[in-house]
Amino acid sequence: MEPSYQDIQELRSKFNQRVQDENKDFHPKDLSRANSDDNWLKRFLVHHDLDKKEALNMLLDTCEWRKATKVNELNENTINREYLASGGIFIHSKDKDGKPLFVLKCAKHIKGQKDFEELKKCVIYWFERAERMGDQITIFFDMMNTGLANMDMEYTKYLINLCKLYYPNFLNYILIFEMPWVLNAAFKIIKSWLPTKAVQKIKFVNKGNLKEYVDPSQALTAWGGSDPYQFVFQPESSVGEWTKSDENKKKVHFANIQMVEVVDSSSGFDEPNKDDSISSSSMKVRLSPSDAITFAQEGIEISGALTITNTSDGPITFKVKTTSPEKFRVRPYCGALGTGASVNINVLLLSDYKPASIIQDKFLVMTLPLDTDNPSNNQINEAWKNSDTQKVEEFRLRCRVSSNVSPPGQPNGAVSASSSSTDLEQKISQLLVSMNHVNRICSEVETELKTWRRLVVIFIIVCVSFGITILYFLSNLPTSDHCHPEPEL
Repeated sequence: MEPSYQDIQELRSKFNQRVQDENKDFHPKDLSRANSDDNWLKRFLVHHDLDKKEALNMLLDTCEWRKATKVNELNENTINREYLASGGIFIHSKDKDGKPLFVLKCAKHIKGQKDFEELKKCVIYWFERAERMGDQITIFFDMMNTGLANMDMEYTKYLINLCKLYYPNFLNYILIFEMPWVLNAAFKIIKSWLPTKAVQKIKFVNKGNLKEYVDPSQALTAWGGSDPYQFVFQPESSVGEWTKSDENKKKVHFANIQMVEVVDSSSGFDEPNKDDSISSSSMKVRLSPSDAITFAQEGIEISGALTITNTSDGPITFKVKTTSPEKFRVRPYCGALGTGASVNINVLLLSDYKPASIIQDKFLVMTLPLDTDNPSNNQINEAWKNSDTQKVEEFRLRCRVSSNVSPPGQPNGAVSASSSSTDLEQKISQLLVSMNHVNRICSEVETELKTWRRLVVIFIIVCVSFGITILYFLSNLPTSDHCHPEPEL
């Protein structure tokens, strides 16, 4: 069922109302797109079968994610060019429905060889290029010459989550080309991550039946088609924009209801705290702990705690930033404190992330003096916008993992379905390792069999030659005539 014009306008109206009511500071390009691009809003409605509430939540989450990840700032100059030029990801040709092929050369990817954060930026960059070409793509997993070393479950899950959470109704097909049998087990777990509608779009193809989805003239010669294309990275000639305004200010990431600012890891986190050289009596706040947030297991959750106490003579406002807003939920992320008041801040690690992945993450607590007690949210926002950087105090904290947390190799997850899914992933990983070992042994045995086969053939040839030689000599032995007397009559 197609959304009507009224459905789109209603979604747009509710979006603008939420932005205004919650004072959301989305990127201007995304705001402009939401208010001018009907097709974009239509995709959110189709993605959720015209459920306007779910479509609105996804639209808000998408704008928040785009702001936190700085999607609008990604281009050829802000991404690792070596990754772009490697040919592991590119867009070329179209399927029979006219949708661009988003090609993933799986044989060019080996888990752990590339920086995962840079790789994610590269994927987003290509998604954005594809989205400017049309509303849908067909993801083409080229799995020729791939093995277990090329199977990266975390990378695959990230691709799936992009389509499921931030690029609505973006998939036309998922074509799996020439998948090796040793990866069948891995794709069973991958299917479990996909919604039902997406699972129906997965098609396993080979050179024989690819023509059902991609015309031979659009298929590369390596796929059995007639297109001799060889990938060479070309920068995007003209980048489509939804607004002419450009804003390079730091953006705020709103994570569901609670909000966390995102900070570049290069923004001075490794510098010592400003306040280390200041006497404790001159500090406006006291943090406990003061150097690192320790994450511990509490039931099915992994979380850390931080207490901020106002030790100044007047009211202050505080903010909490992090280098990885997608991993954490902070409650509260921002607020005001009167003289002598304290606030307990809870930092929750989301279930999709492993405890070991937060060791390199950092938090920044910022405080600013206020002129009035009990300020409103608008007054706090204005104070930060017009703040004097010399009056802002900053405290940097690292992340630690308590000994009571599950081993780093085990992901953080809830019990029930999430826990069973995690267990299944671990079993699949173990199975893949075992299969890799068996595959290696089979290769060694096959090599030995070939060697023995050659030896047997040589032995047979030698025996036959020897037999022929003996027969030859026997047939050429001299014969002697013997006289036999005539029998007497």
